[in-house]
Amino acid sequence: MGTYVNWLISVSERDRRSTTTLDPLTEATNAHGHIKYPTHLSWSKALTWLAKNRPTQPLIYPLNTRCASDYHLTTEYAVQNIMRIDPDPVFINCHDGCNMDTKKFGALNMFRKWPTFVSAIGVWHNDYNPVMDSDIVRARNWLLDNWMILNPGNNPVNHDVVQYNLQGHRDWFCIRKQTAPMEITEDQYLIPDQMPHVIDIDLRDILKPNFVTWLQKQLDNIDLGEFDWAHAQRYHATYIDAQENCQWFDAIKDFRQNCVLDQWLFKDAMSQALMLAEFPRALVDSVLSRPIHEILEVLGWPSMHLVPG
Repeated sequence: MGTYVNWLISVSERDRRSTTTLDPLTEATNAHGHIKYPTHLSWSKALTWLAKNRPTQPLIYPLNTRCASDYHLTTEYAVQNIMRIDPDPVFINCHDGCNMDTKKFGALNMFRKWPTFVSAIGVWHNDYNPVMDSDIVRARNWLLDNWMILNPGNNPVNHDVVQYNLQGHRDWFCIRKQTAPMEITEDQYLIPDQMPHVIDIDLRDILKPNFVTWLQKQLDNIDLGEFDWAHAQRYHATYIDAQENCQWFDAIKDFRQNCVLDQWLFKDAMSQALMLAEFPRALVDSVLSRPIHEILEVLGWPSMHLVPG
């Protein structure tokens, strides 16, 4: 969905619109018909891209960051690093609002709309790839325990963490300057005091009819170019209508409130895993070797509660 936000900006900005497709949706209903330079990268890979390509014009950099115990993988780490090389950056951070259902929605999007990501993250260690496993039971059971390894989610930017680390860099600068004043000069190091423009976007807000209007207002007071949002405004309903995975929110709400299981939740290993996560684990552990319908039968789930998908 970050690629879609990237497209909204690109197709609306005067200098980018002529080279931006008017219809970014693919058959998988992601927005990857929109070509990005650079493509999505981790912060470390983005550094390599910058060093090789040495861009001189302002660009939109799609970065993969996430909640992680390793600070180097987080959004705050990327933000404070970029602030030390760019005097006027603008950050747009797509996050799940610290909401578990939104995080699961993100996992469904990843699994169904961009499974390439699962293959890419396992390339270094030959990790198990549930997307490519023809045994849906094995894939589902692995995801039940490990889906957050693939999709740990992302939070709004923590400004305090960014400022704390910038202060650490300032302290480092001052200490080093005492003993190497000719090497540690202010023209070589940028360590700002104030936070730049940070726009936090909840994934669920992207699905609202007024999202393009909201985004336009956020960017109105930032000098990013000349914009015409007319096409983006017209297209947004098309994007929302194509997002089948939005059914997750109503389906899981109906299950919790009315004990109804929508057949949509049976679709693949990820949706089955998230469905089973709703049951007490002690009830399902002994029957995880079975197909999902047999598990539900053993659990006593009445067939009349199944809604045709």
